[in-house]
This record gives sequence, structure tokens and C-alpha cells, in this order.
Amino acid sequence: MTVLRVLLVLLLFAGSSVTLAASDQPSWPDGERLGRDMREAGDLIRQGLEKMLGSIDTALRTMPQYELPTIDADGNIIIRRKPPGARDTDPDTRRRSI
Repeated sequence: MTVLRVLLVLLLFAGSSVTLAASDQPSWPDGERLGRDMREAGDLIRQGLEKMLGSIDTALRTMPQYELPTIDADGNIIIRRKPPGARDTDPDTRRRSI
């Protein structure tokens, strides 16, 4: 057990000396290139997210929408489909529950 502790302490000291040596030198000598690469990566990520959100929006718009269920005199539950492109006239529709 003590041998493991000694090895652990030696590894910690060795790791800290490597960290100190590495901190003396700049990690990216070409900061301008790094900045350009990071901007390009950010632009690519933004474009990918815009395409993904556009696809999700298209999928949601093509799904059929339904009105709130109603119960007729015989006890049947009726769920009517809204016509395509119809908008909610009541802004509180999202807050209502069945």
C-alpha cells in the first residue's frame, strides 16, 4: 500500500513538472491561424445547425394538426383534423389541457 502511495506522489510531481515546462512555451505559436480556424469552425457549426433547424421546422409544418377533442351526446370522443395552413385563433390553445 505504501509503495502505491509513493508511486502516486511521484506521478503527481512528474505531472506538475511537465505542466510547468509546457506553460513556459505558448501552446499555439500561430495564434492568427488558430483564430481563423476557429472562426471557420464556428461558421460551419452555425450553418449545420441552421440546416438542422430548418429540417425540423419543415417536418413539424408537414405534420397534421388536430383540434381539441370534444365529446358528443353519445359519449364519443371526436378529434377533428385542422385544415392544412389553418392557424389557431385562440392564443391560449397551448395552455389548455384535455
